[in-house]
Amino acid sequence: SVVGASVMAPGSPLADSAWAVPAGVLAMLAVGLAIGAFQGFAVGVLQMPAFLVSLTSLMFFGGFAVWVTESERVQVPPEFIEIWYGRMLGIPYPIWLVGLFAWGAHLVLARTLVGHWLYALGHSQPAALISGVPVTRTILFAYMTSGFCAALGAVFYAARLYTGSPTLVQNEILLDCIGGAVIGGTSLFGGRGKVSGVLLGVLFIAMVGNGLNLLGWRYWHVVMTKGGVILLAALLDSLGQRISETRQA
Repeated sequence: SVVGASVMAPGSPLADSAWAVPAGVLAMLAVGLAIGAFQGFAVGVLQMPAFLVSLTSLMFFGGFAVWVTESERVQVPPEFIEIWYGRMLGIPYPIWLVGLFAWGAHLVLARTLVGHWLYALGHSQPAALISGVPVTRTILFAYMTSGFCAALGAVFYAARLYTGSPTLVQNEILLDCIGGAVIGGTSLFGGRGKVSGVLLGVLFIAMVGNGLNLLGWRYWHVVMTKGGVILLAALLDSLGQRISETRQA
């Protein structure tokens, strides 16, 4: 979000241009794709542990953004804010876009060869390799898609908060992202999960957080409760995985 906000900020070459907002959005999406490609190369080609690549990338690029902006927020023009608050047929733009991407992701996973490759790779990388799945290309595709979606989320988040900042993404947001997937039935062991389940999981996490806030719970109590719910979902997933392995044996 910092990159896109900087392109649109006062004093930038495109600040007063009609192309400022499109250029800023494209810059954010390009950065997301580039980081995803870097991570996919590190995991798929260099065979680095995926968790280590994700964690160190978060630390490095987050610190880099703080250094570039000196931890200052970058204001965005009113036209950019319309990305979040604008409506079409009475429905906010983000709902249209998220619905479109969710439908596209469902089609890719359920009805294309790439989707079957992703499931096979998540279930067992050695077995996928033996079966003829292009593992490296599939990993690169997965990480680039993830980077693009993360950048799209950054566009929405910056528009919602009227600003771009390297400190906007907090641990709670990361917890919600992981929790929505786990509660929605996506296995932490890979190879299982549906887009519809993730959407329901995200809605559940949002309802829990908003409901507890309306009840007057303190911030850390809300975070603890959401963390407990996600941990319970992860434990159930682990138990289900063990039962499945026992039956197969």
